[in-house]
Amino acid sequence: MYEKDKEVLMEEKMPAAGKRKYMEVLKEKFAAFKGNMKNTFVCFPVTQGSIWLFTLLFVLLININDSSVMDFLGRIMFFLVFYGTGSFFTEALYQKCRKLWLRIVLYIALVIPAVLFAWLVTLDYDSMFLAWEYDTIEFYLPRYIACYELVLFTLAVYFCFRKAGFSLEEYLARFFAWAVRVSILYFVLIIGVGLIMGILVELFDVDYDIFIQAQVLLFGIFYVSSLLRGVLPKTGDDGPFAEVLIKYVMTGLVISAFAIIYVYILKILIFRDMPSNSIFRILTGLFIAGLPIWTMNAFYTQHNPLLKISRLLPYLFAPLVLLQAYSIGIRIYENGITPMRYVCIMLLVFEILYITLYYFRRQSVGILFLVFAGLVFAACCVPGINMFSISYRNQKSALQKVLNAETLSELSQRELDRASGAYWYLYDDLPGSAYLEQLTDEQEQKLEEIRSERYSDYHDTYNFYHSEEITVLDVSDYRYCYPVNEYARYDTEEDVLTEYSFTYGDNKTITIHLREYLDGYLDTEKYSEESYEYFRSYREIICNDDCRLYLEYLSFNYDFVTEEYTNVSLRGYLLEK
Repeated sequence: MYEKDKEVLMEEKMPAAGKRKYMEVLKEKFAAFKGNMKNTFVCFPVTQGSIWLFTLLFVLLININDSSVMDFLGRIMFFLVFYGTGSFFTEALYQKCRKLWLRIVLYIALVIPAVLFAWLVTLDYDSMFLAWEYDTIEFYLPRYIACYELVLFTLAVYFCFRKAGFSLEEYLARFFAWAVRVSILYFVLIIGVGLIMGILVELFDVDYDIFIQAQVLLFGIFYVSSLLRGVLPKTGDDGPFAEVLIKYVMTGLVISAFAIIYVYILKILIFRDMPSNSIFRILTGLFIAGLPIWTMNAFYTQHNPLLKISRLLPYLFAPLVLLQAYSIGIRIYENGITPMRYVCIMLLVFEILYITLYYFRRQSVGILFLVFAGLVFAACCVPGINMFSISYRNQKSALQKVLNAETLSELSQRELDRASGAYWYLYDDLPGSAYLEQLTDEQEQKLEEIRSERYSDYHDTYNFYHSEEITVLDVSDYRYCYPVNEYARYDTEEDVLTEYSFTYGDNKTITIHLREYLDGYLDTEKYSEESYEYFRSYREIICNDDCRLYLEYLSFNYDFVTEEYTNVSLRGYLLEK
């Protein structure tokens, strides 16, 4: 009897012990998460605060329908994005600096560009800034914002890399291991929170927005903040799972991609084929994905069967740079330089610098963070050599060949085609359009022939999208209210839109003059604030004496060349007497 009682007692104790162990594991995980959040706040207090505040405002914005409140919160969120990048740069630069006043001064100084960018991004149409008109601001602002964000973020990562004290291989490997661990936990939390929110929505008739809000909170409060902690990795941040991914899976995939590319090159040499137009994009993707992978793989020197091959991959990529240069060179020769092709040239310069530095001073490859920031700054902001100035001069010179020629017969077909493309590039470019406006009538007449040759290939389109929920709808004079969700087919003929029919309710059919209604937006095209105000003012469509359609969503595309509407989509409520 004593032995049986002892066994029963042991069975009762074991679940309790297992439960205590489970709770201890949970406490350890929670303590680790709490410690990571604390470390993040210590290292990046303002950046972390900006991320959390942006997340909370985004959550609030989901349930707000008042346009004035939405505009106000939108301006604050833009400010947090720009200021968050600046504070990340500040905290990375002065991470271990004992002079706190230096950090505070930079905090205050970076408020100025953040406020300026946030204000200009949300500027109303017809507004001016320092004698710059709205169109001028809209043309130049994106490049300065891109430069500000990319340069400060790249420099911040570089300073974190230097402060961590690791080699580039170890730094990237430890950050990747941390990111994998956080991503797995985030994925588990997404599933768990999704299930809980789904149950709440189904059983308690809770608004579905709570599901979206929970996911946004989880992404901003947990995932982004946890990744921020990873930019300053610690010695214990590497893990066996990430090691297997880097050493075998990811490196193996990159080596396989190299093998396929070299087989393709062999095919070109044997059959003397022209390289595909997509080869530049493929090789660019291979370099962007492959560089961090073969760099991280070099960190694992023990029991790494692919180590020797991965160390050769930068050298194996060198011949592919020639293929990239040939591919983009052909495009520039035929169509001239554009901002995107300028970026391609910068990428080639970066690849050549990387391979050269990898060969002569492999341990100094990390300095390419600074090189990348310098190239971005030159491409976006440096007068005379930025991507827009170079593209403008290059396209303008192609057009001037036609203007300087006595007759078009003096020029080759390639030069005529080149000038035709240059005209339409300058037409969309702010300095280019100003240049075209200065042409004389005689010069305009001269360009008419080449311009008309490819006019049909050029499509200036107007894309409209606006959504504003209907919160109150007066139905006092109507008996029925039907929800409407209608999508017109892609190739919408003019007569179909003129008398557009759709079904509602119990297969009832009604016809509206949709094209006549959409034409009202063309007077306000490209001026987003005016077109949105037009939508708010004319969201009611009178179908007939008994029916009216009230829109809460409308989107469409309009082609100014073919004068056709496509992708017309609308949603709202149809009231019937």
